[in-house]
Amino acid sequence: MAKYHKIPIWVLRDWFRYDPETGDIYRLAFGRRWKKVINTQPYDYHNIGIYIKPYGRSYIHAHTLAWVLYYGHWPRQTIDHINFKKSDNRIANPRDVPLSVNVLSRIHREYKYDEDDDNEQWMEVHNVLA
Repeated sequence: MAKYHKIPIWVLRDWFRYDPETGDIYRLAFGRRWKKVINTQPYDYHNIGIYIKPYGRSYIHAHTLAWVLYYGHWPRQTIDHINFKKSDNRIANPRDVPLSVNVLSRIHREYKYDEDDDNEQWMEVHNVLA
């Protein structure tokens, strides 16, 4: 179990807010106002540093935190981004899938598709993801 799983979900919900339409995450700043968590890596996963006493210091992917804040439970498997954009955390994009589907998603994303080439392997991978 990941270290951040030790933090109760109700504690995360006290410290963070999530907008499912935009995918933006906000944190409680100075105990009074909400401040948007800025993604400094727009084309990669965004790690959010968390330090909450007595749970200590840890990092959590923004898509995992968004999932927890929206659904109220930890993902049961692996979070996969449907549109392949790692920084797009709108609730319509992340999905909880087995690791095997996530790996196929990576193959799909990295495979160079040639429209003139009827490659059966490409079609097989593409159909699994559809």
